[in-house]
Amino acid sequence: MIRVFVAILSGVALAVTLTLSAAAHTTLTSSVPADGAEVAPPEELMLEFGADVKLARVQIVPIGGKPIRLKLDRSAPASTKMVVPVGEALAPGAYVVEWRAVADDGHIMTGEFGFSVR
Repeated sequence: MIRVFVAILSGVALAVTLTLSAAAHTTLTSSVPADGAEVAPPEELMLEFGADVKLARVQIVPIGGKPIRLKLDRSAPASTKMVVPVGEALAPGAYVVEWRAVADDGHIMTGEFGFSVR
């Protein structure tokens, strides 16, 4: 009887751990511009995640240049989809968008994607 109880308890603990782990490690599911896209200078970026997050930082880094830190609406609620104004016209060239987001449980995620301006 005790072995059955321990086995059930272990199974429940594993299921809870996997569920929490999956929720805490959401990913960027899409972006505009898309990773690898060649576009006209964008006026805004759209980042979509697999679960609600709050953006903590977004910057555009021109290859070989200084990062351009974008202004975020700190009062915006957590969401799966975020739109961030670029704020200045980007010259032709290659760029990397670096982002940092915080999940509801406080888990911090980071990532990046690239695009080029024609």
